[in-house]
Amino acid sequence: MTDNDKSHDGIFLVDGGQLTLGNLSISIDEEGNATCSPVEITLRFDVCPEWLQIAYSHLETNKLASERLIKGMQDGDDETIGKALKDEFRSGMQAIVAACTALDSFYEIVKDNADIPQDTIIAWSKNRTAKYARISEAVKTGFGISNQSADKIRKFLKESFNYRDRAIHPNQQFLSPALYPELNRAVDFKFVLFRHHNAKAIMQLTLSFIYQLCTFNKIKNEAIQTYADQLKIRIEPLVDTWKSEYGDL
Repeated sequence: MTDNDKSHDGIFLVDGGQLTLGNLSISIDEEGNATCSPVEITLRFDVCPEWLQIAYSHLETNKLASERLIKGMQDGDDETIGKALKDEFRSGMQAIVAACTALDSFYEIVKDNADIPQDTIIAWSKNRTAKYARISEAVKTGFGISNQSADKIRKFLKESFNYRDRAIHPNQQFLSPALYPELNRAVDFKFVLFRHHNAKAIMQLTLSFIYQLCTFNKIKNEAIQTYADQLKIRIEPLVDTWKSEYGDL
């Protein structure tokens, strides 16, 4: 027996979740009695807003570590600097990975509704097309944006996923030291890569990219428009939080 077969007390729909009804059929006999066939219920919970929130939470931790790092530098406290570097690195890496995962989850729903030719999807799989290229093409098709805008999106996505790939596929070889600009000292390159400056930039671009698409006023695809409207409502509180903390996107 599967979980779906077990008796339960009904369906609990979490805030932000979606429910659809399928195979709904009602028939009425000659005596006017109505019968209804079993209804198929399906649920979907879009994780894109959740990953954006996770990314922002890690960015806040990353920011605090960056501030401790600067304070340690001002005080000449190498122990504080060392601990802050590690904390900033960990949280910055997680913020960037979470932001790119938000982009990935956003893409999955856009792709399913963007009327992308099946031949294109097959070619992506066969050629192992990079995720940033797939996302930019899906967005271009689904939202009907210009080639010029699509090119800019492609460049932003390529850089963001490059950072993500360096986090989940780290180079474990010995490398030359790299200058940490705010510290003015050379450190392992990974600490430069995932410092607050970079984590903030990728988070800001990701949130801005998704929010601007949700408010794009030239969407012709009805399914994409519906999704954009729903997603906009869910991420607006985070956009407001960002503006209060860091300014406009």
